[in-house]
Amino acid sequence: MLRDSLNRGRKMKFRDFLEEELKDEEFRKIYEKDKIMYDIISQTIAERNKQNLTQEDLAKRMETK
Repeated sequence: MLRDSLNRGRKMKFRDFLEEELKDEEFRKIYEKDKIMYDIISQTIAERNKQNLTQEDLAKRMETK
């Protein structure tokens, strides 16, 4: 499905593109699995920024550095 959308050369909004791609069961499963990971990463970055921490500061607090 992804290639079909890209190969048609038409412009579409990302939301419309994603909605179309999510109709494909295999794509949807991969997307949902990866989305969880990216949501966690985004939330971590947002909280780190809110607390004015650098990546290094966070690593030290987590005792990974």
